Amino acid sequence: FEYFFGSNWKVINREHAKKLIIDAMVMGSICARAECYYHGWAGLPQDRKRAFELFRKPASEGNVFALNRVAYSYDMGEGVKKDLKQSIMFYERAARKGFSTAQNNLGNCYLDGVGVAINYQKSLDLFHKSARQGNSSAMNHIAYCYDRGLGVPKNQKKAIEWYKKAVEQRNSFAQYNLGYCYWNGEGVKQDYNMAPGTYPLFSMQ
Repeated sequence: FEYFFGSNWKVINREHAKKLIIDAMVMGSICARAECYYHGWAGLPQDRKRAFELFRKPASEGNVFALNRVAYSYDMGEGVKKDLKQSIMFYERAARKGFSTAQNNLGNCYLDGVGVAINYQKSLDLFHKSARQGNSSAMNHIAYCYDRGLGVPKNQKKAIEWYKKAVEQRNSFAQYNLGYCYWNGEGVKQDYNMAPGTYPLFSMQ
């Protein structure tokens, strides 16, 4: 799961993640089986409802990955009726246990006002907790906050630094955002050769 989401300092590698998850399913992991139903891997049909049902049991036992997946299902209305109140509750449970992906997702809710009131400072606190565990999405979000001046004074130099940290883990959103900065000369010297679509690693995602 760390290779899939780019957490715990792992470089995003979705194919490797898929192989590991399928192997875990063969060994009996309920979470892995649920994830395979979610994506339609290993010969299983893509069935978000079945995935949600499978995630509920390990979530009830405190499994942080399952808690986050249940939260995301409620957030997106995948396999279950959309319920932002339930989504926030499950994100918070996983975030309190220190799961970086849930911390990032909850931070994004506070950033955009999804299920909660917008609170840039709280979102940044969560992004930093997540980023300290090597979560590349959180790094990209911190960069975005500095880029736009959300919860912190606008500082494009810091934005570039955080975008680059996320790019090192092949985060495609950060790669695009950094390329955009080079295209427009924001925080860096303008360089069209480093723009979206051509920034190093961009096509490797």
